[in-house]
Amino acid sequence: MLTNMVARFVLSSILALAAVPQNQTPEDQKAFDAAMGAPRNERLAALERFLKEFPNSPLRESAQYQAAINTRDSKERLAALTRFLADFPDSRFKDEASYRLIDLIADPQARIAAQEKYLADFPNGSMRENVYRNLLDAYLRNKPPDEAKIGSLVEAYLKSVPAKTTPSGQYTLNRRSDACNTVARRLVQNGVMLDRALDLAREAVASAGGKTDPRARSMYLTTLGEALYAKKDFGSAEQNLVMAIVISGGAPNTEASLYLGKIYEARNDDAAALNAYLQAASFSGNAEIKESLERLYAKHYGSLAGLHDKLDAIMLARPRLFDPGRYQRRPTDSGRVVLAELFTGAECPPCFAADLAFDGIIDRYDRATVAVLEWHLNIPGPDPMANPDSELRVYHCNVAGTPGVVIDGIDRHFEGRRTNTAEENFKVLQAAIEAQLAEAPGATFSSLSLKKEAGKVRVSGGVTWPVAPGRSPGQLRLRIALVEETVHYTGSNGIHFHRMVVRKMLGPADGISLSHKAGKATFSESLILAELETDLKAYLDRNEKEYAAQRGDFRYSEKPYKVNPGMLHAVIFVQDEATMQVVQTGYIE
Repeated sequence: MLTNMVARFVLSSILALAAVPQNQTPEDQKAFDAAMGAPRNERLAALERFLKEFPNSPLRESAQYQAAINTRDSKERLAALTRFLADFPDSRFKDEASYRLIDLIADPQARIAAQEKYLADFPNGSMRENVYRNLLDAYLRNKPPDEAKIGSLVEAYLKSVPAKTTPSGQYTLNRRSDACNTVARRLVQNGVMLDRALDLAREAVASAGGKTDPRARSMYLTTLGEALYAKKDFGSAEQNLVMAIVISGGAPNTEASLYLGKIYEARNDDAAALNAYLQAASFSGNAEIKESLERLYAKHYGSLAGLHDKLDAIMLARPRLFDPGRYQRRPTDSGRVVLAELFTGAECPPCFAADLAFDGIIDRYDRATVAVLEWHLNIPGPDPMANPDSELRVYHCNVAGTPGVVIDGIDRHFEGRRTNTAEENFKVLQAAIEAQLAEAPGATFSSLSLKKEAGKVRVSGGVTWPVAPGRSPGQLRLRIALVEETVHYTGSNGIHFHRMVVRKMLGPADGISLSHKAGKATFSESLILAELETDLKAYLDRNEKEYAAQRGDFRYSEKPYKVNPGMLHAVIFVQDEATMQVVQTGYIE
């Protein structure tokens, strides 16, 4: 009886398979692909629907993992990843999921234990080098440091890194050199095991080779200079630091300038030290650089008066990297105002070229042709110009990382990848923008007004839009961004003048819903500037506390939460939520 049942089941399965074309994609695969292709703000819900509709799919493991990592709330993401590892203890994602869990652990000691467990469980794990570096930082933060424990970790880390050279574009990369430099730099910065640090710094320089990227060689020489400075060998330190600056070919080397300032100050050459600190500060907002500069400047001049102007003058005196020209309107231009959005971070090195490309966009076009929004994000490190609205916008636009650029909501560029030069980036964006200018606008603004009085800002106006077949209610949404024309702040990537920084979105978080039919509407939204500054400061204070809990004694070098009312402007845009296309934009001085 059982044999007959099995035979019938096998026969029916074969017939069922025969009835399905061999090139047809299974339904669960289609559903999973659709869920993964959904906009980031909709992906979690789509994955949860997949898991409910296909509980026995072989794709369940992938879907549950993707659902876990797409969970926005950190506590919920921690629970989801823990549940995933319990449900799939032998998952092919176990290594990556375990690493992601570490980042979600707030307690420093629990995080250390999790990192140690990762290295024990995954000695050849894909993220082991990151874990070694993070664990070394954690050990160095413990006071007094356990040098025996640190030494064992360092040797294990270096042993795990192969001593081989691999091609990297036109240059080569020696991973052992890089690891030696990483360890040496951390030891020097913490004043721990300085003899070992000096040995490792020398090994990094010696093993780098002539085909190593000049930026990497400059970095290795800088670390060697710092180690020699820590050993009070100022002459050798100066020699290596100067060589590091020369090799960098004019690229900013803030660490080398900082330590040259320290050497000159130790020799009582305050003028040379002050010049070195000014050069370092013109490329970085590092807290130590800022403190060294302000201390010596006040000693030399009696106060800090004029310091900011001196720094601005140094930066403004630098030659422009390229000339963007000025756009001349064409007969084919339709009256459309293009919206160019940049997602950036002051701690993001690749964002340097993207930011300068956007400076070119701002300078080439007037605001009746192209409106610009620059959204600052805490990627890869805390950015004091970030805010809750920038976090919502990057999520809504489904941008993968910094730098990221979106033109009129749909034309995407860079998205977290290392960018080319500023001029090359600019040319890519110029072509994208000028192609859009002939497109007919999908809405028209009227009576746009920005009033600033008595500590209050109000944006108002009217909008009309034509009928569009198939448009659903709420599909068109109007959004209002309050931007500050220039914010002065220097992060680690060296950008100081941040332009068109979004400070706040006015009105509902998801925008003002417009009718799906042809129509017109008026809008009026306002805020009190003191309340905006209070909210921005509270956000920064909260972030500072959270980062300090994760990374030790973290603090912002500056908190630019104060806004300049005279530099506030408004960008209004209408976006189709179904296609994500921005159909028209307005700008108010």
